[in-house]
Amino acid sequence: MTLLRPTVTRMVAENIARRIISGELKGGEQLRQDAMAKELGVSRVPVREALLQLEAEGLVTIHAHRGAVVSMLSREHAEEVFDTREVLELLLLEKGIDQATEADDARIAKAIDAYDRAVHVNPIPNELSQLNWAIHIGMMEPSRRVRSLALLKSLYSSLDRYVELQIAPLEAQKKAVQDHHEIFGAYRVRDKERFLELSRTHIRNAARDVLGHVGNLGAS
Repeated sequence: MTLLRPTVTRMVAENIARRIISGELKGGEQLRQDAMAKELGVSRVPVREALLQLEAEGLVTIHAHRGAVVSMLSREHAEEVFDTREVLELLLLEKGIDQATEADDARIAKAIDAYDRAVHVNPIPNELSQLNWAIHIGMMEPSRRVRSLALLKSLYSSLDRYVELQIAPLEAQKKAVQDHHEIFGAYRVRDKERFLELSRTHIRNAARDVLGHVGNLGAS
């Protein structure tokens, strides 16, 4: 049973994260361990461990006397995570393009095609966000920096609630399609300087748009 706990914890964490990112669980809403354990058909242990994991990802805040609550969207948190994302992602993109192969190019092209198709069928923002991350991760995977990639994926989980605000409008989705093709065009011919500059601009524009949306929500 002990060997199965990490898998159960991961499944519980993914379930809670999905509900937070989709907006089903709102910022400030209390997460009661007993109720969640009963709902998910598990003991309190994996729920408690999942909440600790989600706190590390910025989706949950645990208070000494109040327990776990869904973290509020905040400008300060978004700025911090986007700044960290830019530094780490650009490093991994630079390492990735240096080691990329034609097989990597083919995988990334498929990820871009999947995103393009999704834009045309009015996708759920959360699904589109995951397809977007798949493109970015695909260009970084050739770096073989496993630990750094794991850290970045954790940042992506924290960013999902913010990115969905930015990616929901059709205009933003079409702009992302254009950006992805331009970025991948430079990646494919190994034009590192142009690739990194386009990627930096893409990340900063997303951060600018997200911070604008957070400000409109009245977050501090």
